[in-house]
Amino acid sequence: MKNKNALKIVHIACLMVCIFVVVYIIVSNGISSSIEYTFDDTRVEDFSSEWDINYDGKVMENVTLPVNLEAERGHTVMIRKTLPDKIKEYNCLMLRGRRQDIEVSVGGIQRAVHSNKNSRVWGKTSPSGIVLVPLYNTDSRMDVTIHITSDSSFSGQISSIYIGNEKSLIIMILKNSLLSIFCTTIVFIIGIVCYICYSTYSSYFDITKSFHYLAFFAIFSAIWSYSQLSIGQIFGNNLTVLESVGYICYMLIPIPLILYIDIISEKKYKKYVLIYTGIVATNFAVESLLLIFMHIGFFDMRYFTWVIFLFGVIGVMALCVVEIKNNKSAMAKTLLISIGCLFVGIVLECIFYHMRYSYGGFSAYVMAALAFLGIEFSYITKCVGNEQQKRKDAESANKAKSIFLATMSHEIKTPINAVLGMNEMILRDTNEDCIREYANNISSAGEHLVALVNDVLDFSKIESGKMDIVCVEYNFKTLLQDLILMMESKIREKNLKFILDIDENIPITLYGDQIRVKQIVVNLLTNAAKYTPEGEVVFSVKNYGIENKTIKLYFGVKDTGMGIKDEDISKLMDSFVRIDQVKNSSIEGTGLGLSITSQLLELMDSKLEIESTYGKGSNFHFVLNQQIIYDTPMGSLRIRAAGSEKKSKITFCAPDIRVLVVDDTKINNTVIKGLLRPTKMIVDTCESGTECLKLCKKNYYDIIFMDHMMPEMDGIETFEKLKADKDSMCDGAKVFVLTANTISGLCEFYKECGFDYYFKKPIDIIELNDVLQRFIPEEKLFPIEE
Repeated sequence: MKNKNALKIVHIACLMVCIFVVVYIIVSNGISSSIEYTFDDTRVEDFSSEWDINYDGKVMENVTLPVNLEAERGHTVMIRKTLPDKIKEYNCLMLRGRRQDIEVSVGGIQRAVHSNKNSRVWGKTSPSGIVLVPLYNTDSRMDVTIHITSDSSFSGQISSIYIGNEKSLIIMILKNSLLSIFCTTIVFIIGIVCYICYSTYSSYFDITKSFHYLAFFAIFSAIWSYSQLSIGQIFGNNLTVLESVGYICYMLIPIPLILYIDIISEKKYKKYVLIYTGIVATNFAVESLLLIFMHIGFFDMRYFTWVIFLFGVIGVMALCVVEIKNNKSAMAKTLLISIGCLFVGIVLECIFYHMRYSYGGFSAYVMAALAFLGIEFSYITKCVGNEQQKRKDAESANKAKSIFLATMSHEIKTPINAVLGMNEMILRDTNEDCIREYANNISSAGEHLVALVNDVLDFSKIESGKMDIVCVEYNFKTLLQDLILMMESKIREKNLKFILDIDENIPITLYGDQIRVKQIVVNLLTNAAKYTPEGEVVFSVKNYGIENKTIKLYFGVKDTGMGIKDEDISKLMDSFVRIDQVKNSSIEGTGLGLSITSQLLELMDSKLEIESTYGKGSNFHFVLNQQIIYDTPMGSLRIRAAGSEKKSKITFCAPDIRVLVVDDTKINNTVIKGLLRPTKMIVDTCESGTECLKLCKKNYYDIIFMDHMMPEMDGIETFEKLKADKDSMCDGAKVFVLTANTISGLCEFYKECGFDYYFKKPIDIIELNDVLQRFIPEEKLFPIEE
């Protein structure tokens, strides 16, 4: 919203500047039109009448300037007139040369020269400019003689001549050029504003890149216009360089213009843009070479530049017409109007170029460029406003999606937690084989359901941009042991060989997201087991090199399964897609595993590679960079014997410990109370935060299990009030939060809130056993009685 307001302020400021300039021009023109030029210290006098002209053997008397003679190129035109009888000291005679060599003599003595014919690096004519001839008291009634020579088409053009104070003469030129000066300055300011907008907003919105090209278009146009003003000497004493810089900018103007159009048209016409850019660049290169090696000035090749510019503008207008006819595009309609203004301006500039006899004058091109910039700047700022609104809506949608994910995670996993928790108690309490078989089947199906839910929630998090990579120090050897323990039984259940190819020289402690690394490898090993009816699964981990305390780890999972057809490999990363569905119809899963794996690897700057032969097997592998914390080699892995079972039960008792379980779902309280029963701890339960606060005022609890998402007062609010309650007896109690939420970054979030630990639902009995032993004082822990 702040960005949007800033753009509005910039837009309004530019509009106010334009209004101010227009009003100022109207007022100043009204004042200046009433001024009569008189001959004194602060005024100027028109000195253009009664000149004698001699050229090509022709003599003309009492001629009033300006005049356009049919003089041959390279021939000299001489004009002569007698100065007034009263010349005040330091007065000036002023005339304008248009690509002409000018020599002024007073009383037969050379007084001023405007020419670079003895120092030209390139070109055949001198640049246009104002000539100020100093006059002294002794010049009264002297003859002033002016010789004008040119190889250009302006050889016979003679502009008006004025006499007066030097300061007044310059002010007169400024007033005559006021419109062009102010419009050019506004164009330049808009260019700077566009560049600031680009620098400020380019990282937020792609369309703001168009500001970059508008900025260069405006700046090039302004430099060209400044170089064409009658008072060019104000901007640079070396008029040849100023003129050349101006023409260089004019030749380059079409490039930012066409690139701007390419951006706002979403690169639909990339081919035409490249062709036209190549034409402009070629013209620039050719004209530059002709200037350097054949001394042909840019001015003499101006028609080529104008034609190329017009050709591009007409082409854009044609594309706009086609776009409007086919798609009724608002962008095309706006562009057609603005580019039409530019077209009219270029045409008028070409027509008026040879008709300028006065000092200053109207610049059709800069007015057209101003109109183009005003319209397009308004359009782009409107687009940016729309993009900001879309982004705001998208952020709101993502926020709603995150809330939905958290809620669905809680709502789905809460009953799963109850089912698996109650089932765990059945497994623990029964000795009947048939009941244990049923309970094991429930456990297997429940774990599969949890895996499916986690896949869907992970996929949703990745899609909404909420999946983060959380890096921590971790023991790589322990990670591999856990992976192998987790997968070995599943793979051997299918009578497959599970072959390990692990490099023992990998550093033992690394820095990275161990949870996501484990998830990726589990997905690959699970897929290999699913799609391999017989044979083997090979799990490889290799050291691919160490550089700057970073190791390249190669992970590979190779199987002898069904394999994948070449045409199906590209489909593997698609969400919810199964390949060879008829053949694989009996295989369970969401079809999200590889999609999630691929996207997780992208988040970690890696990529999943696939090699497969249909009917023979596949090899999934990737290379992952992990920072090294301790470079001690991890050595050989000690894996427990195949076929042994990992016992999932409580291994201690603590009868002196009192526990409070807070959960709004009654069955969840029953589950946790049942899981804790072997510990012989005293367990109280309640179903709201309010009840929790009341109980904590009456009783001391060593440990509190607090559900996060509860109605009225959630777990975090309850915890904060518990800490702030001076009457509470539970100061120093360990508080564990219970959550079914699987949004990334929860661990850090709950730590910041002050919780000692957090358990994900459904609660893992092994994790519960380990965590409790960590937080309960050793003197209160006793071995469990068998």
